[in-house]
Amino acid sequence: EKHRLANCYADLGTVYQLEQKNSLALKNFQKAVDLESNNPRFLDLLLKISIILEDKNLALQVFNALKKANPDNQKLNEIKDQINQIKGQG
Repeated sequence: EKHRLANCYADLGTVYQLEQKNSLALKNFQKAVDLESNNPRFLDLLLKISIILEDKNLALQVFNALKKANPDNQKLNEIKDQINQIKGQG
Protein backbone atom coordinates (compact mmCIF):
# COMPACT_ATOMS: atom_id res chain seq x y z
CA GLU A 1 0.00 0.00 0.00
CA LYS A 2 2.79 2.42 0.92
CA HIS A 3 4.57 1.58 -2.34
CA ARG A 4 1.45 2.33 -4.40
CA LEU A 5 0.96 5.66 -2.65
CA ALA A 6 4.62 6.59 -3.21
CA ASN A 7 4.25 5.74 -6.91
CA CYS A 8 1.16 7.95 -7.11
CA TYR A 9 3.09 10.86 -5.62
CA ALA A 10 5.95 10.27 -8.07
CA ASP A 11 3.55 10.10 -11.03
CA LEU A 12 1.74 13.24 -9.91
CA GLY A 13 5.07 15.02 -9.52
CA THR A 14 6.00 14.01 -13.05
CA VAL A 15 2.74 15.48 -14.37
CA TYR A 16 3.38 18.73 -12.50
CA GLN A 17 6.91 18.85 -13.89
CA LEU A 18 5.59 18.43 -17.44
CA GLU A 19 3.24 21.35 -16.76
CA GLN A 20 6.21 23.47 -15.59
CA LYS A 21 4.81 23.50 -12.04
CA ASN A 22 8.17 22.62 -10.52
CA SER A 23 7.42 23.58 -6.92
CA LEU A 24 4.40 21.25 -6.91
CA ALA A 25 6.51 18.56 -8.55
CA LEU A 26 9.11 18.99 -5.81
CA LYS A 27 6.52 18.56 -3.06
CA ASN A 28 5.18 15.35 -4.58
CA PHE A 29 8.62 13.87 -5.20
CA GLN A 30 9.49 14.66 -1.56
CA LYS A 31 6.36 12.81 -0.41
CA ALA A 32 7.35 9.79 -2.50
CA VAL A 33 10.84 9.81 -0.96
CA ASP A 34 9.37 10.26 2.53
CA LEU A 35 7.45 7.01 2.00
CA GLU A 36 10.33 5.10 0.35
CA SER A 37 13.57 6.81 1.25
CA ASN A 38 15.83 4.25 -0.47
CA ASN A 39 13.97 4.01 -3.77
CA PRO A 40 16.47 5.04 -6.49
CA ARG A 41 13.72 6.11 -8.90
CA PHE A 42 12.13 8.50 -6.41
CA LEU A 43 15.51 9.82 -5.31
CA ASP A 44 16.45 10.42 -8.94
CA LEU A 45 13.23 12.36 -9.59
CA LEU A 46 13.75 14.46 -6.47
CA LEU A 47 17.38 15.07 -7.37
CA LYS A 48 16.54 16.22 -10.89
CA ILE A 49 13.88 18.67 -9.73
CA SER A 50 16.16 20.06 -7.01
CA ILE A 51 18.78 20.74 -9.71
CA ILE A 52 16.16 22.40 -11.93
CA LEU A 53 15.10 24.58 -8.99
CA GLU A 54 18.79 25.24 -8.22
CA ASP A 55 18.41 24.10 -4.61
CA LYS A 56 22.03 23.09 -4.05
CA ASN A 57 21.61 22.00 -0.42
CA LEU A 58 18.70 19.70 -1.24
CA ALA A 59 20.48 18.41 -4.34
CA LEU A 60 23.57 17.47 -2.32
CA GLN A 61 21.46 15.81 0.36
CA VAL A 62 19.50 13.75 -2.19
CA PHE A 63 22.68 12.99 -4.17
CA ASN A 64 24.23 11.41 -1.06
CA ALA A 65 21.08 9.36 -0.43
CA LEU A 66 21.02 8.20 -4.07
CA LYS A 67 24.71 7.32 -3.93
CA LYS A 68 24.04 5.18 -0.86
CA ALA A 69 20.88 3.56 -2.31
CA ASN A 70 22.34 2.96 -5.78
CA PRO A 71 26.16 3.10 -5.68
CA ASP A 72 26.44 1.50 -9.14
CA ASN A 73 24.55 4.34 -10.84
CA GLN A 74 26.62 5.24 -13.89
CA LYS A 75 25.42 8.85 -13.89
CA LEU A 76 26.62 9.83 -10.40
CA ASN A 77 29.66 11.78 -11.64
CA GLU A 78 27.58 13.59 -14.25
CA ILE A 79 24.96 14.47 -11.64
CA LYS A 80 27.63 15.70 -9.22
CA ASP A 81 28.94 18.03 -11.94
CA GLN A 82 25.44 19.44 -12.45
CA ILE A 83 25.13 20.09 -8.71
CA ASN A 84 28.51 21.80 -8.63
CA GLN A 85 27.35 24.19 -11.35
CA ILE A 86 24.52 25.47 -9.13
CA LYS A 87 25.44 28.84 -7.73
CA GLY A 88 24.94 29.51 -4.05
CA GLN A 89 24.95 27.35 -0.96
CA GLY A 90 26.60 23.96 -0.67
